[in-house]
Amino acid sequence: GVEFCLSNMSQLCNSTTLFTKYFPNLLKILAWSPPTYVADFIQLLPTFINTTTASEVLHSLLDLPCLSAILTANHLITNVPMAVNQNLLPQYSNCLLALQDPGHKLLFGHFLRNESGRG
Repeated sequence: GVEFCLSNMSQLCNSTTLFTKYFPNLLKILAWSPPTYVADFIQLLPTFINTTTASEVLHSLLDLPCLSAILTANHLITNVPMAVNQNLLPQYSNCLLALQDPGHKLLFGHFLRNESGRG
């Protein structure tokens, strides 16, 4: 994923809107494993930004810690047996309850969106 984007950055920027449209999905990779991909995303970040996406990119970057927590909690919900075995549920219990609360559905949907311009 990230390596492909870096290797083909100029071609993708010239012929598609991949980076400006799907940067929220690409940022999930960074949120999931920051130490692994931070250098790569420093190179990719300018490709996410145009006049339409600048504000959304800024807010998405500020929200990265929240996105990381939501991705972790979402992973735990979908892998409950693993989380129970590793005793991870108590430390994430508030976040897990919030993820299941219908009142928070729009908020979490915004963080987990796949495309820009959606929220």
